[in-house]
Amino acid sequence: MIKKGTVMIIDDQPIVRDGLAYFIGRNPYLEVVATAEDGEAAQRTIAQLPTLPDVIVVDLKMPKINGVTFIKRVRPKTKIVVYSSCINFDIAAHMPQYGVHGYLLKRENSQTIIEALVKVINEDYYMALSDEVTEKTVAYLTEKTLFEKLSSQQLAILTLIAQGKSTPQIAASLLTTEKIVSFELDDIYTILNVTTPAQAVAVAIDYHLISPDDQ
Repeated sequence: MIKKGTVMIIDDQPIVRDGLAYFIGRNPYLEVVATAEDGEAAQRTIAQLPTLPDVIVVDLKMPKINGVTFIKRVRPKTKIVVYSSCINFDIAAHMPQYGVHGYLLKRENSQTIIEALVKVINEDYYMALSDEVTEKTVAYLTEKTLFEKLSSQQLAILTLIAQGKSTPQIAASLLTTEKIVSFELDDIYTILNVTTPAQAVAVAIDYHLISPDDQ
């Protein structure tokens, strides 16, 4: 059985705030009990409510206390769904840690948002995620992992390879030996799961480990 849930909306744009409240209010399983234009106003509003709403829908880019600060600092003891035009990878990658149960982009249609809120309210472990948020967060985490695995010297080698430098030239530029450069290259291939310098450079650029301008 689907239970009816209460919703609070925090967004600094009145047209977004009011429009979202209108669509949510039309659903028989959702009731908008409060709205606020930023995190600071939200704190005051929450303090005046008899009970916390079942879910708080919050934008990230707002004046005074923005959505990120609101989520991290205030940590209201209720479910949070981010509703934003941008992706904050720290929030998206650590949703359970911050008490966030959803991350939806503002370009999602109203029906998708409504269905996500109903599920978040009714299912304890449900996470509402836009496909784009999932894809870009996975790519970000992969990039971060690869960057942490590669040493500064290995990144320098990749940059020099992208510039068309040979192994002897790379060794001379880094004040090391060709043998060490070859050893580092083998390690780079293993980390990036490639077999050639060209493939290594392509992967490094794809994951923003080096800049295309380095070529």
